[in-house]
Amino acid sequence: MKIIQTFATDNYNDELNYAKNTQMLFYHYCSLQCLRKVYGDDQDITLVTDSKGKDLMNKYGFNYTEINTALDNYPYSRPIVECGYKGYSLTLYPTDDVLHLDNDVFIKKPFPSFEDTIIQGDEGNMLDFMFKEEWYKELEKVVTFDFPDVLTGRMNNIYNPGVIGFKSGSIIREEYLDTHNTYLNINTLKLKALTEEQKTSIKWAETLASPYSLQCINTILEEAVLYNLCLDNNITPTVINTEEITGPVPSYDPDTHNVGEYFQRIGERQQNFCNETGYLHAMGIKYYNKKHLYKLLGNTNTDPDTTFLPSIKESLPSFLSRRYGTFSDQSVMIAIQDIIYT
Repeated sequence: MKIIQTFATDNYNDELNYAKNTQMLFYHYCSLQCLRKVYGDDQDITLVTDSKGKDLMNKYGFNYTEINTALDNYPYSRPIVECGYKGYSLTLYPTDDVLHLDNDVFIKKPFPSFEDTIIQGDEGNMLDFMFKEEWYKELEKVVTFDFPDVLTGRMNNIYNPGVIGFKSGSIIREEYLDTHNTYLNINTLKLKALTEEQKTSIKWAETLASPYSLQCINTILEEAVLYNLCLDNNITPTVINTEEITGPVPSYDPDTHNVGEYFQRIGERQQNFCNETGYLHAMGIKYYNKKHLYKLLGNTNTDPDTTFLPSIKESLPSFLSRRYGTFSDQSVMIAIQDIIYT
């Protein structure tokens, strides 16, 4: 099995966002070290990036098996939000069993074996909520998205692909990736064609400010297409956040608009069972509760059975010293807290 991560530097600028970039690189570095801790130095862990990304990885000591700069020659219109590159990365190794992790995923246990497809979790009918939001209704006034037939009449449920993987002989792999990449390109071109006047006419939600509200097209094409293809092909994907461990899949009710209850359940399933699953997806927690994320990740002195960073504590000073310059081991815990709370 080949483990893949993706890193695009389209919006990377240390002069403008040094603290934010430090946080992003730190999570990315720790994610890779967790993989190495669990799977060992012989595991094939590949990064798909661009030339600037390769330089950054070498500068900060990211120990990938291979760094592939295929994003230099990305064959589509570049996504507005970088998560869109994931679908392309997964096409680069068509004969391998592949497992893709987001760069803010931390693990303490090996991933379960799977027969066709593996995902982070089922998050219910999130699109029913999204389509009722005012910002989405206003976005529809200025752009008409094109969607594949597999979504016709049933853009409701999603699978979260914080982790997504396919066997080489997966029934849905080729169709899923082709559909995702084709329609992401079509709709990215439409979004890029919006005038400034059209963009400013949309009252973006505070928590989903432009351009990140435009990630909605990624949510639809990454997550709803995946859900429907699994359904159509009678595939029950292997799930990290299983119902047996994290409880029932949440359901949004458009009639009662139980949005608070719905997202609370999603948050609970992601945050409250990390010890049982051995899995933590950091940024989804950070946006809402930095203190809780710090508690889950821990530092060099916290309980290794209940936090994630102690198992890789030997690796942390190397990254921190390369990023900050002169650095003492005594400052590691302070730096970790500062990075997470940024």
